[in-house]
Amino acid sequence: MEETNSKSSVPFWRLMRVAVTFLGFLGMIAHFSQKVNVGIALVCMVNHSAIEQNKLNSTTTLIAHTNDSCPQTNNTNHIEGPFIWTKTMQGIILGAYFWGYIITQIRAGYLAGRFGPRFLFGGAIIVSSLVIAFMPIVASVQAGSIFALSIGGLMCSWHFAGGWPLIFYSAAVFGFVWDIFWILFYTNSPRNHRFISTQEKECILQNTQQQLPNSNKNDFHVPWRAILTSPACWALFIIHMCNNWGTYTFLTSIPKYIDEVLKFNIKSNGFLSALPYIALCININISGIIVDVIIRKNLLTTTNTRKLFTIFGSLLPAIFMIGLAFMTCQLKYVAVVLLTIGVAFQDCCFGGGYLLVANDIAPAYTGIVFDISNTLATIPGIVSPYVVGALTEKDPSNWLIVFFICAAIYIIGTIVFTLLGSGELQPWARTSIAARVSFENPLSKENDQSVKINNGS
Repeated sequence: MEETNSKSSVPFWRLMRVAVTFLGFLGMIAHFSQKVNVGIALVCMVNHSAIEQNKLNSTTTLIAHTNDSCPQTNNTNHIEGPFIWTKTMQGIILGAYFWGYIITQIRAGYLAGRFGPRFLFGGAIIVSSLVIAFMPIVASVQAGSIFALSIGGLMCSWHFAGGWPLIFYSAAVFGFVWDIFWILFYTNSPRNHRFISTQEKECILQNTQQQLPNSNKNDFHVPWRAILTSPACWALFIIHMCNNWGTYTFLTSIPKYIDEVLKFNIKSNGFLSALPYIALCININISGIIVDVIIRKNLLTTTNTRKLFTIFGSLLPAIFMIGLAFMTCQLKYVAVVLLTIGVAFQDCCFGGGYLLVANDIAPAYTGIVFDISNTLATIPGIVSPYVVGALTEKDPSNWLIVFFICAAIYIIGTIVFTLLGSGELQPWARTSIAARVSFENPLSKENDQSVKINNGS
């Protein structure tokens, strides 16, 4: 009763944990804005006319798909940039982000435990903002998601700051400004927070207190052999890789598809590229609520729940991918609907599918299992843009092949996870849970001491 009163005495809108949560949300916007802005920027960085002329000079046959069955209604359909980059080169550029992503992913868990989210997350955004700010300059030497995609197309058409460089500059400025507030208002422990009330601090410490014995991190041993030979883990790794192939194909190549195949103008491109992710944001909350109800009322086992929502999040996008393969610019609005619904259903994997499995099957080793899974699942981010570029280099009609490949990979991942996947605690993960939680929760030891002091012991 006393705890309830202490929580209710502070208005919701004044709770520091709400402010910190909102800051984290803005931080993810900054992160994804910087992650996807190259995709929309490439549409207006590249000199399409020069590339087409090079293709005409190198071949005597003009691909039938390039006939003007959908004439451009205005001259904003293509904004000619300064770079004559082939589609294969564009694919390499789009995949370059994931080279850095996969390298840092390997040690991300250790760095998070060593330095905490305050300086790791804040430092990562500062570094990426610096790199993004210099991107137009570096590019010139050679010749989230919703936020960047939706305004990127509009910025391309502006003359201020050269048009497309503004996409990078705005993302960098947003990251720098966010970082200032993050460093000011976030701490790794509520004990050290300058603005939190005593009541809220005590509430957080009491509710995060682990009722488990402390252990030295030297006592913690990772069962590498068990993890790497576990069918449940490999089912997770495979579905994660297969699903990410589609995810990263969508994320990096939607602007190109909307430009090359559907032939929307550049201003529409940005909004239409963001539209699927607006639907995803709405649907992810709905699926999360449904999953909570299913598990809370024991309507399905955890394993069957994870499999069901993974099927929704992988098989349904595969079906819509097949539909997209047959779309043309004459059916552009139908294609946008299919694209939006296909991406929206992906969130079923996020809200209740395979992305939660690492915590289900190995709660003591969640960070390690997910680090392995996410590292492997980054490989499609490197390969997929290159494949898209190589396939559509000379024949835009090969987008049909791109979508069929995506659909096939989605289906393979779904079959593997349905047969081998699990949402139950694995036998090899039943040991050392106490040691793992104590080691991964830096507040645990401090909270133990705090509770002892408060209890007068």
